Amino acid sequence: MVRIFGGCIINSQTLSADLLLSDKCVDDFHISDTEITNFQYNQFLLATGNTAKTGAKQQPVVNVSWQEAVDFTKWLSKKHQKNYTLPNSTQWQYAANTDGNSTKQEICNQANAYSCGNNASQSAQNVKSLAPNKWALYDMYGNVWEWIWAEAESEKTVKGGSWRSFDDIFNLNQQSAPAEKSADIGFRIVSD
Repeated sequence: MVRIFGGCIINSQTLSADLLLSDKCVDDFHISDTEITNFQYNQFLLATGNTAKTGAKQQPVVNVSWQEAVDFTKWLSKKHQKNYTLPNSTQWQYAANTDGNSTKQEICNQANAYSCGNNASQSAQNVKSLAPNKWALYDMYGNVWEWIWAEAESEKTVKGGSWRSFDDIFNLNQQSAPAEKSADIGFRIVSD
């Protein structure tokens, strides 16, 4: 888990008055440096009496529903006596954005995405295969879409794009309301 120091999402189009009216600021939090891997997720499955998933140990777990991702965080919270959840949209965006001025080339150096030409395998890659962002987080762009915390069923979304993504990974506000499971949807976790 990587500590992220609190702050506000700022870009060239944000006015200071907007910050006072928005929810684009976050307190300090910790976020997993990678998407949850098959190895990590299989520990949860086996501990809860389920069959382990197949797939390379260091690839991000995929084909998990939002509820299955939440169930993983609940299990991990109980196991470690610490509160783990999915990141909310603002936490995810803040962690991905780092300084608000990343160029397309900087993002492509970090992204397993079709539009960056880094997906020769045409599938998800092992985590940490490409450069991290300035927070030392890997795969915030591309590799697999990531589930985001939602209070209501209608708010379930994913962010970050995947290995299949085109230019949608360059827009941090881009999100999608996906099918329940997909071969290019995974998740990462946060804690206080």
